[in-house]
Amino acid sequence: MPVTKRSEFHIREAVIEWLEKQGWACYREVVLDDKRADLVARMGNKLWVVECKQLRAKKLIEQAIHWSRFSDMTSVATWKWHSDTAGYADKIKRLGFGYISVTKNKQLCDHEFLPLGNSANPFDVSALLNALDKRQRTSVPGTQGGHHTKWRAMCQDIESFVREHEEATMAQVLEAIKVGSRYGIFGSKELARTGLLKAVKGNYLHGVSMTIREQRHTTKKVAEYIPTFYPKEVAA
Repeated sequence: MPVTKRSEFHIREAVIEWLEKQGWACYREVVLDDKRADLVARMGNKLWVVECKQLRAKKLIEQAIHWSRFSDMTSVATWKWHSDTAGYADKIKRLGFGYISVTKNKQLCDHEFLPLGNSANPFDVSALLNALDKRQRTSVPGTQGGHHTKWRAMCQDIESFVREHEEATMAQVLEAIKVGSRYGIFGSKELARTGLLKAVKGNYLHGVSMTIREQRHTTKKVAEYIPTFYPKEVAA
């Protein structure tokens, strides 16, 4: 595809196309312990992390070293360069990582060498395996730089719940999606309530509307006003 402005996004998408042809399922922007892997490929329970950068830099190798603790194989991917005076490829190879180069004009991948594998890895890959989300495969950003974040995952789960439970109250939504424990975004129920209101008012929940429902108690003289959520198409 023709490209006017190339970026890491284009490197990653070219690598994904290359890996999927080999039978790997690819996940974009996978977050684990506040670190984000550019690309995680999975085949069965085998994981291959690929860090993508435009330039061959020290930071890229450091990122690869980090993810080698959580994966079976680790590679780095950059644009294809005609010379390697700094011996960058040799450094990667000595560490046991793979190196993928992408041509700028046609965005075609060529593996310079495959990773040796992290067979001596004392860490359990199940942590990264559990961090994979199918939406990281299907929700390709419309513009480069988009990420599948915890906030986005939370908003999508709220939308799904409200579609299935019309007139859900604030308490029901927060309980159903376990905001605090599942996403690690909010530290308390009060902060979770504030965050949910922010999501609605800021139009982050594209399929959800909120109304304030008045509820009167027979034993109380004052009314209680309860935030209630509806799918947008049936919102009051």
